[in-house]
Amino acid sequence: MIRVGQLLLVVAAVALWVASRLPWVAVTSFDGLGQPKTVTLSGASWSNALLPLAVLLLAAAVAGLAVRGWGLRAVAVLVGVVTLLLGYLGISLMVMPDVGPRAAELAQVPVWSLVGSQRHYPGRRWWWRRRWLRWSRRCS
Repeated sequence: MIRVGQLLLVVAAVALWVASRLPWVAVTSFDGLGQPKTVTLSGASWSNALLPLAVLLLAAAVAGLAVRGWGLRAVAVLVGVVTLLLGYLGISLMVMPDVGPRAAELAQVPVWSLVGSQRHYPGRRWWWRRRWLRWSRRCS
C-alpha cells in the first residue's frame, strides 16, 4: 500500500510541474504608442509555490522508503498540509474576481495601460462541461 502512495505522490509532483509550465493568465496592455501587447503568465510565474511543493512531494515519496513508524506518520501529516495548500492555490485563481491587477504587476505592465485579462484553466472548463452535459441529459 505504501508503494501505491509513493507512486501517487510522484504523479502529483509531475502534475504540479506540468501545471507550472501551462499558461494560467494572459494580460493585454496598450500604451497608445504601438500595437497592443499580450503577455502570458505561466503557473510558475503566477504561483511561485508550485515547483517547491512538487519537489516536496517527490521528497515525501522517497522518504517513504527510508522512514517507518512515527516518522512516516509525520511525513503523511506534512503531505496532508501541503495538499490543503495546493487546494487553496487552485481555488484562489478560480474565485478571484479580477486577475488583471495582479497579472499586470507580475508581467511588469502599468495598470493604467491594462486592456484586458483572460484566465486559462482547462480543468475547470472540462468540469463545467461535464456538469452541463449531465444536467442537459436530465432535462431532456
